[in-house]
Amino acid sequence: MIESSNPVLLADNRSFRYGDGFFETIRWEGNTAFLWEYHVKRFFSTLNELAFVTPTWWDEAFLKSSIQALVVKNKHERQARIRCTVFRGEGGIYDANTNIPQLIIQSWPLEGGLFDLNSNGLDINIFRNAIKTADSYSALKTNSAMPYIMAAQFAKSNRYNDAILLNQWGRVADTTIANIFIINNNNIITPPVSEGCVNGVFRRFLLEKLDKTGFGAQELAISEHILKNANQIFLTNAIKGIKWVKSIGSLTYSNKFMDELVGEIQKI
Repeated sequence: MIESSNPVLLADNRSFRYGDGFFETIRWEGNTAFLWEYHVKRFFSTLNELAFVTPTWWDEAFLKSSIQALVVKNKHERQARIRCTVFRGEGGIYDANTNIPQLIIQSWPLEGGLFDLNSNGLDINIFRNAIKTADSYSALKTNSAMPYIMAAQFAKSNRYNDAILLNQWGRVADTTIANIFIINNNNIITPPVSEGCVNGVFRRFLLEKLDKTGFGAQELAISEHILKNANQIFLTNAIKGIKWVKSIGSLTYSNKFMDELVGEIQKI
């Protein structure tokens, strides 16, 4: 374990050069992680999809024990945001020195409960200078994130809380840090991963579990017209849970069902 201010990468690192790798962001509370089984499944499936040669000792127990040791060292046991960054090492585009994954784990203290619904709705807008291309890798949380970076810069400079990215067909993909859901005529809808969104763990959880509540959810393509005419909009990610959206540009939305929805999810 080393201080985060110490250098850990070489100049030829492929993640630094090309964004060659991926990351997993996890909410840690007490002695475990929220939606741990979803994170583990995505972590190891991404290793496979990106053609890493995984050592036999890289398993769920190794990942969890490494995170636990770090949060204890940093005194972040109560609540923490964990980032596991995986990369391929050094080399050029065609001549990676090795396909064995390298891993950096970081932790930061975290405040606030997962199901603390925001009292003030988020103000967001659509970022049009980049698109989220829907392809075989768009559902992964890769280290190559320029569209999200520029969308976040757009949001910050215009005092928005987040920004929506569209796909190559002009439909909704996701936002810079979250998946997007709309409520339209009491139907909860989110784009399928074929539309270019990251396959978020909280998103997956809601799609699988909402049928056990008074709500249901389905995956459907969301055009700008459908988005702008939605009754309600909310964003989800594994760290912040559910956050409702108050506005997209000049359009405003209600939060009529948000308290009820969060309450039902807590019962699952």
